[in-house]
Amino acid sequence: MRSDFGSAIAQIASEKGLNQEDVISALETAILSAYRKVTGDQVPNAVAYFDLASGESKIYVPKLVVEEVADPEAEVILSEAQAIDPEAEPGDEIEVEITPPNVGRIAAQAARQVLLQTLREKERDHVYDDFIDRVGEIVSGRVQRVDGRGVVLDFGRAEALMSSADMVPGERDRYRLGQRLRAYIAEVRKDLKGPVVRVSRAHKDFIRRLIEQEVPEVQSGTVEIKEIARDPGSRTKVAVAATQEGLDPVGSCVGMRGTRIQNVLRELGNEKVEIIEWSDDTATFIQNALSPAEVERVELVEIDGQQVASVLVDANMVSLAIGRDGQNTRLANRLTGWKINIRSTEEEDANDAPPEDAALSEKAAPAENAALAEDAAKAEDAAKAEDAASAEGAAGVESAVDVGSLAEADVSADAGVEGDEAEAASPPAAVAQPEPTDVPRAAGPQSNA
Repeated sequence: MRSDFGSAIAQIASEKGLNQEDVISALETAILSAYRKVTGDQVPNAVAYFDLASGESKIYVPKLVVEEVADPEAEVILSEAQAIDPEAEPGDEIEVEITPPNVGRIAAQAARQVLLQTLREKERDHVYDDFIDRVGEIVSGRVQRVDGRGVVLDFGRAEALMSSADMVPGERDRYRLGQRLRAYIAEVRKDLKGPVVRVSRAHKDFIRRLIEQEVPEVQSGTVEIKEIARDPGSRTKVAVAATQEGLDPVGSCVGMRGTRIQNVLRELGNEKVEIIEWSDDTATFIQNALSPAEVERVELVEIDGQQVASVLVDANMVSLAIGRDGQNTRLANRLTGWKINIRSTEEEDANDAPPEDAALSEKAAPAENAALAEDAAKAEDAAKAEDAASAEGAAGVESAVDVGSLAEADVSADAGVEGDEAEAASPPAAVAQPEPTDVPRAAGPQSNA
């Protein structure tokens, strides 16, 4: 009988992941609850004890030792107290046994549900105490099920939920039942149904723990991870700094031929991880954070209480600095804590034009526009004149001469030719009296007619 009790308690403790003391405590609580239910005696300060060696359980109530009893429920006479404890004196408090004779049968019948409930509560408390100290660590579990809430991982004595928000985009379809999966413990809290363990693979500190496991310098503290900015499943930037002089923090994290960082990438799948060097100088840190883009200059300003960094890059580096859908700049914002504005050198040159040149350009613009308009008008007039000459070609030499004379007169007037100089430039005799042999060449269509 005694060995049966011991074996049963040991088996329950092993199955529930509890200590034997926890199981015995649950059994004592169940016995006391059954006693109160069967006898109707509530006795708020009663206690139950179970002796593992003998397999017996007893119930006691503390009472005050007095010479004359006024309240039998709370006091015991000195003679009875000394029968229990020979050294008892008035004013002492001793425990008096009130165990009914059939407590074993009562416990077997009435205490079963209480015992199971108490064991469940202790098991939950044990799981909570175990995992609350592991928040921020990476654990490994097996995929138990995949449903609408997310993925449930089995850790043996406990289950953890990885919701859709904690998953890396695109990984859900790759999860299989029984698959071994590593995740970051993000939160542990108590719930009505027991402790809730929330794990994540999208948390930025998941990257931190992976690097710590692969890089001894990070574990020892000679290389410190200052900040992490992450777009889960796509890209991550990690800022590192060396606490030991002469140590290359980036090289330490990457490893020989990238062996260390490759182990991290293998766990993350297609996600890219960039290791950059952290700097006390904000401008230098922002410049490093925007890699692989090459930065020309960084200007730090404060606008409406917000820290803003105006970054100047070459024109062919603008798209690289901004990144696809603004990802590179967005990650640099999170990494540095500064709002970053990207400007090109071309834009800078345009904005840096001297105000005098701008004023001259503004004054010259109307004159230039007028000249362009005048040239366009002349071209239009010339085109009209050419069309008129073609239409009136059959009118004879006089029409051609008149048009030529008008054209030459306009040219002379525009050139500022007056008096005799104008006549020398256009002799009237040569125009007014052409030779008969020139007539067919001047009016081709008429000759053909």
